[in-house]
Amino acid sequence: MKSIKYDKEEFQDLVNSVTPLQAVEWLLMNGYPIQVRNLGKSTVDILCPSPDHNDTNFGNCKISTNRYDGRAGSRCHCYCCNMSYDSYDILKQFLSYRQSIEALIEISGKVDYYQSSKKIKKKKDPVAKETKELLVLRHIRASIW
Repeated sequence: MKSIKYDKEEFQDLVNSVTPLQAVEWLLMNGYPIQVRNLGKSTVDILCPSPDHNDTNFGNCKISTNRYDGRAGSRCHCYCCNMSYDSYDILKQFLSYRQSIEALIEISGKVDYYQSSKKIKKKKDPVAKETKELLVLRHIRASIW
């Protein structure tokens, strides 16, 4: 498996393009066991993503859904360990570095940019290939009849 190479600026731009709230929602939609409370309210409670803080209480780590930089859910802070976290910190609880980067790319909607710059290889979609084959077969059948 080839590694994904980024300079610090590219990495930070990618991380900043995804809010912590978007990362939490992506994890939930993809079936990861992130524990969340108050989703859809003014503050979303999660357990602290820091491996150094064994958080077991909701209410210590909050994602504010207010628009601090023009985007809802852009601020995540643990009031117990007094640390702020970004989308990458939340994703890396459940994913490897490569999977976290791929998730950030997917969430940010910059898949085409990263594929065109050859940062990641486009995965072949077997369903799409089968669908194309079926359409070709239907076209051939239609032209025969």
